[in-house]
Amino acid sequence: MQRFESQILEEYKNNIRKNNKTLVVDIDGVVASIVEDGDYFKAKPIKKNISILNNLKECGLKIIYYTARGSVSGIDWEDVTKEQFKRWKIKFDELKFGKPAADLYIDDKAATPPILLELEKEIKNKF
Repeated sequence: MQRFESQILEEYKNNIRKNNKTLVVDIDGVVASIVEDGDYFKAKPIKKNISILNNLKECGLKIIYYTARGSVSGIDWEDVTKEQFKRWKIKFDELKFGKPAADLYIDDKAATPPILLELEKEIKNKF
């Protein structure tokens, strides 16, 4: 794990202890496979990450999914996405569209999917 992600994990652990528990999670590349042609009907579930995030939700974290699906094409993928979440049994509090499409996001609270394993361990140790 990179140093920056270690700092984020430590900060998040502190927030868990203070009961400030909200995760904003991207869909594609985290709980759904990346589709090169933008046809999200073809997306497949990433079961390991879905399981971890569902466990975090069950432990009391608020989970918000925020996606750029349709931001470039203008296609409304909301119904498809909701159906996928239902089929894949994804637990969540909110589903938001309108995330700007980008090649890279720089955010002081950002983390890559491998940090999910560390968060899951921390939550399981707490409860």
